[in-house]
Amino acid sequence: MAYYINCMKSYAGIGRELKELVPDMNLRRRMGPGLKMGSATAMAVLEDFDAHGKVDAVVTATGLGCIADSEKFLAALSDLHEQALNPTPFIYSTFNTLGAIIALLRSEPGYNNTFSHRETSFECALLDAMMLIDEGEARNVLVGFFDEATPAVCRIVERLRLGQGKPVGEGAFFLVLTGRELACSQAEITRLSFAEQEIGGPSVSVQEAVSRNWFGAMAEALHGLVSKGQAGDYVLVNDLNGMFHSLMQVRCLPRE
Repeated sequence: MAYYINCMKSYAGIGRELKELVPDMNLRRRMGPGLKMGSATAMAVLEDFDAHGKVDAVVTATGLGCIADSEKFLAALSDLHEQALNPTPFIYSTFNTLGAIIALLRSEPGYNNTFSHRETSFECALLDAMMLIDEGEARNVLVGFFDEATPAVCRIVERLRLGQGKPVGEGAFFLVLTGRELACSQAEITRLSFAEQEIGGPSVSVQEAVSRNWFGAMAEALHGLVSKGQAGDYVLVNDLNGMFHSLMQVRCLPRE
């Protein structure tokens, strides 16, 4: 079965302020960096897709989750000796918070799931969306990845020498996956694999395609490939630290 990428956007490319996309001031005030990036990107994508239908499911992915709120809660836990803690950072630190916010903002009561499988989180979210489409549980699925980088995370990565000379990345990417080609379709995913196989077509190393070290490398590389608008077949290989993790075969559609 074919799976089409529609209206894919990055947080860096939406070109709009958060207050335009999320009007609720109280909600914005409680959001950490990851939630702000993710919700703004998701709302921008959904606005673009509205002319083509309504999404039936929301699937989000993240490597570290809302790490800034997690740090706030743990710091308060230590500083206040486990007394009189503010529950808000804990509530907003859970991995599925972004998916819940999107559902509330858009009144989406359908399937809602989050994956936090580090370097393969985005691929797992895509696979889940594909299965929903295959089984007829959904026609249009919002899929996205988000992560945030805090000073503490950057220090840890530097001390453990995990950065490979690249800065720690953060950001958000969202798309709508469908089982049919639409006027807004940008590319087609023809294969997604977690097992090393024979690769046909031009191969692109995900880690070489991005300038940052983060768990969203596959999402960033896919967005970069799709946004170029160059028709053809490509294979994105997620080979973090020289170890095979996943591959995605993509056919970029011609632009009019």
